[in-house]
Amino acid sequence: MRRDKRAPVVWPDRLAAAEGLANARNGRWTSVLLVLVASWLVGSSGAANALEVGRLVSVEREWVAAGGRTFVVEPSDPSERGGIDVALCDRLVDVDGVTGSFSTLSTSAAAAPRSAPGHRATIVQVSPGVHRFFDVTAARGAGVIATSEMVARTGVRDGEVVTLDISAFDGAVLPATATATAELRVLDSPALAADLREAWLVPELLAGAASRCYVATDAAHLSSVQAHLGQALAAHDGTPAVVRPRLAGSTYGLELAGAYAQRPLAGASVFGGAMLTVLFIVVRWHHRGQWAVYRTFGAHRRALLLIQLAEWLVLTAVGCAWGWATSVALGIGQAVDVHVVVVQATAHAAVTWASGTLGVIAAAMLPTGTLLDTLKDR
Repeated sequence: MRRDKRAPVVWPDRLAAAEGLANARNGRWTSVLLVLVASWLVGSSGAANALEVGRLVSVEREWVAAGGRTFVVEPSDPSERGGIDVALCDRLVDVDGVTGSFSTLSTSAAAAPRSAPGHRATIVQVSPGVHRFFDVTAARGAGVIATSEMVARTGVRDGEVVTLDISAFDGAVLPATATATAELRVLDSPALAADLREAWLVPELLAGAASRCYVATDAAHLSSVQAHLGQALAAHDGTPAVVRPRLAGSTYGLELAGAYAQRPLAGASVFGGAMLTVLFIVVRWHHRGQWAVYRTFGAHRRALLLIQLAEWLVLTAVGCAWGWATSVALGIGQAVDVHVVVVQATAHAAVTWASGTLGVIAAAMLPTGTLLDTLKDR
């Protein structure tokens, strides 16, 4: 029988991992300290970033709801005859990226409900596309649309058939259309332009020219739709129409992409991982005699790495999970969107843990002396 001359494996991987788990379990104050610090770093960075990102998301949603992704198209020279083609404006919904479009034309008449004769407002003709634009149900017959503010002042209700007394601005009664009966629809949307909020919107503009065309789009098609509108609604002589955003400037003066990238605590998770690495190195130095014993009894570099990783993974898993749960609870408690909270808390917990793990692996590559080396150092 031939004798196997290979050296026996003194520190198999399973034994090294078991030793690391035992160190985590029996580390006492050092283990508790690492768990608490990991929880604090993950929880604070996750909660702070969730609150900041949640604020940016809320601002963006308010901006979009107020018409931030809506364009107003007007003729290049309003003084000339003609204007925006009503049919072309309403057909813009067939363009890729356009979610709604309608046209408006102010009239020289005003109306007041017979039940509230003192509340007179301008009549503005709008195209049928207004129903899809604002998700308003069309009336079964003749209809009129009013804002929630006008409804509150006049006392009329959604779905009610109202009689409107129509007159010119100078007070003279228009003999042709002295009264009109229509089914009322209530519109409550911050995206409605200010000059339309105090007017009766009558969806009877079916053809001809309009003074304005409102076009809504999404974030992915914002630039392409804006570039398309000028030529799509050009004048008969080919002069491009004037296209401007419904809300001037960026998101209430805030550039979201830049604000997100320039968050003060965006890199807090990387800093947290570095702090955990430093703490783990300090704990290792505190137990340097124990590592010298491992080295003296034949633990090679791979075994030492597995021992440290096993201890690190157990302690930081507990700490990061605790911190993640804390940041999620704090974010939800502050009424931040749940999706934003979970994404931010998870991302920062993962980055903190991953960066710390890389640091621990790098630190484990440092040479470890035997008991004799330790005695010589002392």
